[in-house]
Amino acid sequence: MFMKKIKKSHILWVLPFCSFIFGYYVLHLFLQKKTLYVPNIIGKSLQQGMIILSEKGLSLRLLREQEDADLPQGVVLDQIPKPQQKIRPSQNIFVTISKKPKPVLTPDFLGQHHTLIAKEVLKKSIQSRVFWLKSFYPANTCIAQYPQPNKTLETGKVLVYLSQGSESLFVVPDLKHCLVSDVLKKIDTENVEIDIFHIRKVGEGHTCVTCNIVDQKPMPGSIVDLGKKLHLQIQVK
Repeated sequence: MFMKKIKKSHILWVLPFCSFIFGYYVLHLFLQKKTLYVPNIIGKSLQQGMIILSEKGLSLRLLREQEDADLPQGVVLDQIPKPQQKIRPSQNIFVTISKKPKPVLTPDFLGQHHTLIAKEVLKKSIQSRVFWLKSFYPANTCIAQYPQPNKTLETGKVLVYLSQGSESLFVVPDLKHCLVSDVLKKIDTENVEIDIFHIRKVGEGHTCVTCNIVDQKPMPGSIVDLGKKLHLQIQVK
């Protein structure tokens, strides 16, 4: 009887210790972190990468953005840790994603000298094609461009039209309200042929000394080549 009591007491003393060991082992099984291999999300969209990582118990963090004109916005270009590296759950994966570069706007070349245009083109790394045209504007200055200033430069090339300069080009002035006699004094009749039309009927001896110009062709502001004979029509009253 005595031996049986001793054995029973020994068992009762060991039981709490065994329970502790068993509980610790079970708790360790629940709390231990299993080793994972990092999924490869390079080339995936940001949303696809988040879904893939969340299924593995991992989190995605944006490290930086990198401009790439050939890729859509938000494509994963790189990741840390790298694919297939060992990692524990709940850790962060840092990614680099693509973003579209800011649109390049066409510089304003109008009125600028071609040397300044060449420097600006080189500075902004854009291409240009130059055309030379006869113009009454100063030589070597930009008189037109395509695309227009401050427009999105989609093709990467600007067409620049520069003035070649020409002494023979002339801007037709506004002759309205001027006396016909004053205009005739200032115009070289060898290069200009003038036709005068009266609003009212005039007599045979009329000389237009006091007649005022009310209309004209070419219109004021027209550009004409004085190297050729100009046909000027004026209407008077």
